[in-house]
Amino acid sequence: MGIQKMAASKPDRRRFWCISFILTYVAAHALAYAPLGLPLVFPTAISIPFPLQIALCFIVFVFLIYPLRFFIGAKLCSLSGEGRAAGYLQLVIGGLLRMGAGFIWGIPFAAGIYKIYLYVFVYDASQASAKLAEIGDFLQSALPSVNQHTLGIAAVMIFLLCSLLLFMYGWHRGTCYDFLLKKDETSFSAFRIAQRIRKKAKRPLLFNSMISFLLFLLPCISFCAVLSWRHGGLSQALMAMELLFSAGLVLDQNALILAAGAFLLFYLPLLPFRKARNADVVMKYDDKKG
Repeated sequence: MGIQKMAASKPDRRRFWCISFILTYVAAHALAYAPLGLPLVFPTAISIPFPLQIALCFIVFVFLIYPLRFFIGAKLCSLSGEGRAAGYLQLVIGGLLRMGAGFIWGIPFAAGIYKIYLYVFVYDASQASAKLAEIGDFLQSALPSVNQHTLGIAAVMIFLLCSLLLFMYGWHRGTCYDFLLKKDETSFSAFRIAQRIRKKAKRPLLFNSMISFLLFLLPCISFCAVLSWRHGGLSQALMAMELLFSAGLVLDQNALILAAGAFLLFYLPLLPFRKARNADVVMKYDDKKG
């Protein structure tokens, strides 16, 4: 009787943690991205300099998001309640290690985004067109039939895409670390264990990353579909997004809210599944450490 009761309570405990995980994730990330999102949604009421927005987001990530991330990771590895995360200081240090190791791979992407920010928001508008023409002129020897400006835009987009893929690869390398900061490990010892597990579990981690990518496409498609529907077509939606990022002008605030809601609707319910798959791989290969 007692064993049956314990077996019946385990799915309830997992369901409780999945729901708690989603709600906590939403609340924490809403707070983290508030400095970036609120000025876009309420441009006339809230004005925060962009460097200060980034600094505020970074502070929230270091002292809230990553400690919470490691805590949830430890809990996913031990839903029975026997596992506990490391102390708060170790979680903060671990977050800095996780960001530092991943961000090294994201330096080209960050540099590209910063350059775009300068040309869009800081420099005179003519400078962006001149720079694109300069890039296109350099590449035109290989494709003489293509317009300089078109070549310049294509080169910038290809660079951003390639650097983003490099960033995603580098960030994925630290996946195991998210689940190893438990009470009997320091941030540095857990980092070394994560490196060993990553080398042993390359194939299952790669398989999980492919599943995560496919699952991530659904919320992205839903976001674009809602924007296109609200703006009457894909071209109009792209024009609205261009105005948003280039001039900070929100043509349809409700469209952004509905699109974000559609994204979260398809993203959040699958998040515990994605995390649990990685937690399962880490638990399996952690038994063989050393």
